[in-house]
Amino acid sequence: MSRNILITGATGLVGKYTLKDILEEKDNVRLVVIYRDHDNLVFLTHIPIYQNKKVVFCRGDITDSIFLERVISQYQIDTIFHFAAQSIVRTSQKNPIDTLKTNIIGSANILELARKYDIKWLLSMSTDKIYGNQTEVENLYNYEPTEIYSLSKITVSMLNKFYTDTYGLKLYEPRCCNLFGFDLQFSRLIPNTILKCLKGKNPIVYQFEGQEGARQYLYVKNATYHFVLMMDGEKIGVENVCSTKLWKSSEIVVEILRYFPKMIPEYVESDFVEITEQSMVPSPIFKEFIDFKEGIKQTVDDYRMFMS
Repeated sequence: MSRNILITGATGLVGKYTLKDILEEKDNVRLVVIYRDHDNLVFLTHIPIYQNKKVVFCRGDITDSIFLERVISQYQIDTIFHFAAQSIVRTSQKNPIDTLKTNIIGSANILELARKYDIKWLLSMSTDKIYGNQTEVENLYNYEPTEIYSLSKITVSMLNKFYTDTYGLKLYEPRCCNLFGFDLQFSRLIPNTILKCLKGKNPIVYQFEGQEGARQYLYVKNATYHFVLMMDGEKIGVENVCSTKLWKSSEIVVEILRYFPKMIPEYVESDFVEITEQSMVPSPIFKEFIDFKEGIKQTVDDYRMFMS
């Protein structure tokens, strides 16, 4: 089946791996990429997927509905992967209005245009953070916001349900645990740790009142491969996409330090805590084919190549 696919947030972690997977797996596709930050795109142009002739680049903002409609109409979009969001929790907390605009208004624009143009299939990316400090979550609507980012994503999830129930929109909403891989968001734990080690600096483990949070982590290729399968089958509905094991920050740093044996972690008290402990029950149809340790190895290798 031929597809004209729109990807928002394609310079981000999940977007660029999804773009790569589609280009590697699908022949009869045209991909239209919306990006906002020109610096990030320039940063990535050396990667072969961003030089592929099947990819069209459109600079703009998902909060601009006129721009979005022009792109969807001009390129006859029939499939959408919506990843664009303000997803860094600390940044969201410092800029709540910008977060609400990007995450809620931007997503509402995508939903309304998907309805108007009868989009065949839409992926609307979500997060485990909407469950807050809960463990082994199976109830997909047991929300517990802990900060502005999770609150914004809960609102988007409710909008998704409204559009599917009211207009029959064919929408798939994966709720993912912490995804990792080669990432330009260097403030996140895994890229920050690897980059510090590559620069000969000791990595930092943040604690809150002497305690560390425990979360699920998943190498990003597991998720993006699954997303492409869901597109092929035009899967709709909500599901949890996650690993089964919980990792503390210090355990992750220790795993990374296997590749940097001279580095020693430094423990620092943080004035901000996102979530203390959280876990989801993964969807029965999701399969993790690259485990955490192999994912860390591949990520370290990617950053080493990037820094060389």
